[in-house]
Parts: sequence; structure tokens; C-alpha cells
Amino acid sequence: MQAFIGLHVLFGYHKLPETALYWSKEETLGVAYVKKVMPRDSIVNAHILETEAQNHRSRSQMQFRVELAKMLIGEFSSRLRSVSEGQITNGHWPVEASKERCKRCLKQKRNKFCQMACMACGKRICLECFPNHSENDL
Repeated sequence: MQAFIGLHVLFGYHKLPETALYWSKEETLGVAYVKKVMPRDSIVNAHILETEAQNHRSRSQMQFRVELAKMLIGEFSSRLRSVSEGQITNGHWPVEASKERCKRCLKQKRNKFCQMACMACGKRICLECFPNHSENDL
């Protein structure tokens, strides 16, 4: 918002823009992204259609806009998924263990100590090598 105002002042608009100017059809005033994503006419038309419908209650355009915004925010927030409480106990997962040399690094003639081991096979493997780990490699 500050950049938008700053550009207008820099390019000769010495009067701060009003909110309505976001939807202006004039090239230098309107914000293309706002006009594309949230066209003002579509919100007004939706309110008119709602007031003409018989099964909806009558409300002002401001109330309509506020409730529309709340519904849009509510749908966005509902995308969050709940985390599963269960734990996966089988498979190759890193667990803390005593300090020993990483078996994969040792095969590649690197001397690296780690405090992680594979839950399934018990081999000491550092976290850098763990994503590529399988029992056949060691």
C-alpha cells in the first residue's frame, strides 16, 4: 500500500488515492490485480441478485460485503487439515542413539560421527545420508 501511494506521489499525483480508485478504469490510477481478482461490479451485482431473490432476507450492501468477506476467509481457513495422532512404528526412521561413525560415510571413506540410527535396522546413519538409506545399501 505504501509503495502504491509513493508511486502516485512520485509520478505527479499529490493527492492521496481513495479506496475507490483501486477499481478505476484509468490506466494510471487503477490497480490491475485488484480489478482482476475482486471486480467491484460483480459484488454489486451479487447484492442486487440477493435482494431480488425471495428466499433471502433484506440487508444493506455493507452488511452483504462484510458477510461475503467473512465467508471467503472462513473457506480459506478450513483448508487446514487435522494432524493424525497415530505414530508410524514400522519402516526406516531416524532415532537417537549412541555416538558412532555413519556407516554410509564410512563406505565413502569419510569419517563422520553421528548420534542417529535407523529404527528398523539399527545402523548408524547421519541425517545427510538418511534420505537415501535402505537396508540394501549397507
